Amino acid sequence: MNFAKDLILWFEVAHRQLPWRNTQDPYQIWVSEIILQQTRVIQGFDYFTRFIQRFPNIRTLAQAQESEVLKLWQGLGYYSRARNIHHAARSIMENFKGVFPREYTQIRALKGVGEYTAAAIASFAYKEAYPVVDGNVLRVMSRLFGIFEPIDLASTHTKIRIQLENLIDKDRPDLFNQAIMEFGALQCKPQNPLCDKCIFKLDCIAYTRELTSELPIKTKKKELKDRVFVYFVAHNAQGVFLHKRKAKDIWQNMWEFPMLELNLAPLKNKRIAEENLSFYGTLCYDKQIVQCLSHQKLHISFYQCTHLSTQEWTELQQKYVFVKKNEISKYAMPKSIAEYLETIFKKN
Repeated sequence: MNFAKDLILWFEVAHRQLPWRNTQDPYQIWVSEIILQQTRVIQGFDYFTRFIQRFPNIRTLAQAQESEVLKLWQGLGYYSRARNIHHAARSIMENFKGVFPREYTQIRALKGVGEYTAAAIASFAYKEAYPVVDGNVLRVMSRLFGIFEPIDLASTHTKIRIQLENLIDKDRPDLFNQAIMEFGALQCKPQNPLCDKCIFKLDCIAYTRELTSELPIKTKKKELKDRVFVYFVAHNAQGVFLHKRKAKDIWQNMWEFPMLELNLAPLKNKRIAEENLSFYGTLCYDKQIVQCLSHQKLHISFYQCTHLSTQEWTELQQKYVFVKKNEISKYAMPKSIAEYLETIFKKN
């Protein structure tokens, strides 16, 4: 088996046409890789297109306000990625005169850039032989070479990266890296891999030993932390009251309704506590949703504030920002808040 050669030959026939594959511009490659972190390709496609249209280069991104970057990122989640890429763009303007750094160590030092992203940029843009190690690659290597250590351990990452350094095509590292990730996405899939049509099936330990469903191995997932958010929705036909999250927490610098986080354990007492809530006007329970983040599970309740007195409306204006209906699109907010806003204004 000539792994690198066979893999690249497969890629040249089977690969998908993606916009970030048609460029060696490190800026566009960087943007695509940040967007695709924790995001499916089909979802990231449109976000990438819009992002590059609005910020075609490092300078335009660096000059933008963080709020605009967050707004463009709205719906993608993991908003620290947007804040980091904005911070890094300003760092490049300051330290590299707006030219994307070429050295791996310099790329790696950018805020929000890890080993995988730095290797991807270095190989795709500059043809440097740094292997990428993402979830697709870990799965392919684990199955093909029979790696029984959990792939979510740092030691396993290191072991596989060293193995890849010996396998990578030094003359075509960009194609090799793209090929092995694509192979994991299209061929060696997490569920129902296409083993019968796999070019490596006779050499694959997982296939020949019938261990495909058992590899790769992962350590037990950590339990999500439960949090209880109660939102108070005070609005009229013209607009709604919002406030900006400033704490170093989820959704930092994004907009939401006035809220209260309840410290409840166990969760079964949540509704009992909510019945004793007080805000402005009469509180009318509307709906509840559950939103799962990477390490947290949010139990979100929305309460409509009705029968507000003139004095209460004035107090709300002093504490919060009244955003007019036709200006809401300018405000970056979590998807759950944005979707709820759409529903309440459709009713008016």
